[in-house]
Amino acid sequence: MSSVTFRARTVLSAIKGNLAAWRFWRQQPDNDFTRNGYEIIPGVLDAATCDRLIDLGESLLDDHSYRIDGDCYLSVRAERGIVGDSQVRAIMNINLVDDGVAELMASRTVQSLYEDRLRVGVEVRGFSLQVDGVDTKTKRDFHVDGLYPPVFKAFIYLTDVTEDGEGPYTIIPGSHRHYARKLANDVRNALRHGDRRRDMGSFIPRDRASKVLAPRGTMILSTQDSIHKGWQDHWKSPRFALIAHATTAAQFARDGGGPLTTGLDRLRR
Repeated sequence: MSSVTFRARTVLSAIKGNLAAWRFWRQQPDNDFTRNGYEIIPGVLDAATCDRLIDLGESLLDDHSYRIDGDCYLSVRAERGIVGDSQVRAIMNINLVDDGVAELMASRTVQSLYEDRLRVGVEVRGFSLQVDGVDTKTKRDFHVDGLYPPVFKAFIYLTDVTEDGEGPYTIIPGSHRHYARKLANDVRNALRHGDRRRDMGSFIPRDRASKVLAPRGTMILSTQDSIHKGWQDHWKSPRFALIAHATTAAQFARDGGGPLTTGLDRLRR
């Protein structure tokens, strides 16, 4: 495929993705979550549970990716050739090795929180325990995880994130509906880089960004077509978070269900 054809297809994909996202969001009810693209829910986990999960995470962390047990594995971002966020490591499908997280997934607590705010069913693919190490040099700038089908993540802080140096999740409220801005960035990325990185560093209202500062146990219910990032001046201490990875029930069924697999194929080989 020629570079011109690839860039053209990338732009066309961005147009289709933004159009599909517009159709999806215009069908949803009006509430804080659908207006802002995120919602903060305090006190989801108690301190003892946060401490237990941090201890579990520390016991499983390593400098290299590896399979922990079956489809539970450690993914080290720096090994995946991704630009930015070099200090991020994640234990994927931790619900497969921890009974407490498995019970949280089976309880449908997260699924119900989304379903209460949307007109669609929602399914969780799995949970990850993500550790964002101290990083003031390689944090990725504003981006989206995708356009359509919807990608939802519910972040639960396991450590206090009450100041900038602790790495707050940062999001531009309402930016899941900034279709023109996202399309402009995708066109720019295609013409400049010839890729689909979903970087959103231009044409955006940076001054409207909101840093989510909150104590441990707090959940951030988020849609990942919002323009977001990790805080770029994360200097004080690692941030531990339990993350539920979700999508619509219809998309979950089309995908055949199953656990999280990003980076797993390489380990299977």
